Amino acid sequence: MEFYRGIILNPIENFNIEYFQDGLMAVDKGKIQFCGEYKIGLKNFQKAKEITRTKQLIIPGLIDLHTHLPQFPAIGKGEGELLPWLNNYIFPLEEKFNNPIFARKVSKRFFKKLKENGTTTAVIFSNSSFESTDIIFQEAKKSGVRVFIGNSLMDINAPHNLIYSIKTNISNMNKLIEKWHFRDDGRLNFIVSPRYAGSCSTELMKEAAKITKQNDLFIQTHLAENQDEIKFIRSTHSFKGSYTELLFDCGIINSKSLLAHCIYLNEKELDIIKQNNASIVHCPTSNRYLQSGIMPFKKYQNKNLKIGLGTDIAGGYNLSILQESKEAIENSKYYRLYLDKTSQILTKQEAFWISTLGNAKILKMDNIIGSLSVGKEADFILFNPEFNNIKEFKNTDEILSELIYSDSFKIKNVAVRGKMIYKS
Repeated sequence: MEFYRGIILNPIENFNIEYFQDGLMAVDKGKIQFCGEYKIGLKNFQKAKEITRTKQLIIPGLIDLHTHLPQFPAIGKGEGELLPWLNNYIFPLEEKFNNPIFARKVSKRFFKKLKENGTTTAVIFSNSSFESTDIIFQEAKKSGVRVFIGNSLMDINAPHNLIYSIKTNISNMNKLIEKWHFRDDGRLNFIVSPRYAGSCSTELMKEAAKITKQNDLFIQTHLAENQDEIKFIRSTHSFKGSYTELLFDCGIINSKSLLAHCIYLNEKELDIIKQNNASIVHCPTSNRYLQSGIMPFKKYQNKNLKIGLGTDIAGGYNLSILQESKEAIENSKYYRLYLDKTSQILTKQEAFWISTLGNAKILKMDNIIGSLSVGKEADFILFNPEFNNIKEFKNTDEILSELIYSDSFKIKNVAVRGKMIYKS
């Protein structure tokens, strides 16, 4: 049995967060046995008497719902909006990722950085090849991080070294599913990943949807990220209705769909997403860096749409989901300031909740991870205060201000299933 004593933030239902100024967490065989006030914990765990009170902070592991591992070397590089940025910077980099030596080197760095930022679960696009995606899975296995990884499906409108026939794309997916899906008791998972409708034929998207259904998998793609992208989709495909209706008609939108960006959606499109219980993944840093726009987070939230958060490297330029939660808050202010004076602002409590339990719910893993509740697997982060004399916090809002906006806390350890996968 391991005991951890300190300030504890534990997300619970309906955007609420339990706050224990002097908290205790007990972990045994990788699962949480207790999380609450230290004095209460002592009644059941006498050995915890030996644990000295500290001002370290304990929170659940952070969850990133959308990022691109092969793009990691491109952080902060390139310029322009989405489509020219892809063609001029990202596709050439992803071609380079076909080199197994380069792919392994980048993957090692990526997972190291992921752990340094407290991410214990990540949903990841590879490039389009089987070999490089297989290497990412190998490095994910070594890293200890929970992952959902998929090869980017492309058969049109990309460099010839990145596109494959529909038959080859299907074969690559099936080989990766057979080798990697639900390995290590569900720590390693495959996710079907049609990149976006601009690089996928209608036939490929339909085949991807079939594999998703046959294997009960999650599926991820991009939707309505950029206005020029939407025009490009219309020039690429012949369809009536909206971009969202195209994806829906191909079978892409369902209760296991992760739809990144979703900035430019009309009411009918929002209804389709809601009726099919699909999830939107907000990537505020990337939306600003690529000048794509500002997603109306609160508008979608008020419609009871499921919304998560992702870093979207390398449009995004930081692998920290805590930083992304800050950006989500600030973007809601921009939206109110420039686009809708009646719009609400995302709170710190909501942003933290989404980064942990909210994202876990979207992955249908909230019975396993996302909070420090008894019986869950022990994915958590230990932070040390920068200064030993750090002040006493009066409430959740005060400590979240320090955690999200300040450098007052430094990540000390990161654990998955109770095993330390990172030590500073």
